[in-house]
Amino acid sequence: MNNLFDIISKSNTAESTYTYVVKLNKQHKVFEGHFPGNPIVPGVMSMMMIRMLVEDVIGRKTRFTAVKDCKYLQPIVPSDDPLTINFNTDGSAVNAEIVTSEGVGLMKIKGTIA
Repeated sequence: MNNLFDIISKSNTAESTYTYVVKLNKQHKVFEGHFPGNPIVPGVMSMMMIRMLVEDVIGRKTRFTAVKDCKYLQPIVPSDDPLTINFNTDGSAVNAEIVTSEGVGLMKIKGTIA
């Protein structure tokens, strides 16, 4: 998919509800500048991860056309622990969250896609 993250597993828990477990690539170039010695995932990259997983589900390229709500609860940092991305989509709306393997919330977003 890309070299920012690898998909470890994916599942469909209910109609239009999906769970992906991903592992961030700590060696990705984005972490060289964001921030040296204290890497965090840039906001646009976390949104890109969600968009790419939605594309995996719906089978077409997409983009966010509006973001109704986006909250970062804690920084998303590359580590050896995987992240879980839960989302539901009907192909035009997305409601997603990124959580740690322990279930700690990192980000929530609601938006529309085209």
